[in-house]
Amino acid sequence: MSAALEIHATAIEGIEIATELLMPGSPIQAAEAMAEQAVLGAYRAISSNVRRMAEVTHMSATSYEEVDAWFANQVRTLDGEI
Repeated sequence: MSAALEIHATAIEGIEIATELLMPGSPIQAAEAMAEQAVLGAYRAISSNVRRMAEVTHMSATSYEEVDAWFANQVRTLDGEI
């Protein structure tokens, strides 16, 4: 499972956005650049999260206690306790 997650993380990380601006110098150019940065940033964040899931999944094969602690920490983070 960890290998499959790593493959997905790598694929997501490789996503590129091809934008073609048909109106150079227009205000749309700045909006396009901002949108591109936001979308690529989101893809990179997802890739990082999936890659971390792959690492934890791999780790769970040898250390259930470490994985349990990691997941508990993630839940506390999401609940705003950390």
